[in-house]
Amino acid sequence: MQLSNIKRSMLIIVSFLLITTSVQAQPGRGQQELPALPNRAQITDMIEELDQALELTTSQKTQIPGLYFAHFEEAQALQDAGKTSRKVMDNLKKHFQAEVKVLLDKDQVKKFESLQKNQRPPQQRNRR
Repeated sequence: MQLSNIKRSMLIIVSFLLITTSVQAQPGRGQQELPALPNRAQITDMIEELDQALELTTSQKTQIPGLYFAHFEEAQALQDAGKTSRKVMDNLKKHFQAEVKVLLDKDQVKKFESLQKNQRPPQQRNRR
């Protein structure tokens, strides 16, 4: 009977270790992977789409690309430094959007906000 108890104890221990290991390997709630950052060509495409959607003025066309490239360079620097928590990246995005909105008129701001809302992944759109 002692052998049976030892086997049972070992089975429980092994089961516990397997369960613990599999739980630790999965990202926890709120630790979702952040989307990949766009490259320069993708950023340029984003700016062109924004231009078409908002009908940017000549002045806006010269200022907005600088904001976009600076934003994604800062995001890349944070990512390289390992500071990519959801809160940090959301704050960076909010700051970037505020900078862009300063350059837009009221109608453009409404369209910009609509574009930003529609670019969110479906699970984020449903939260609001």
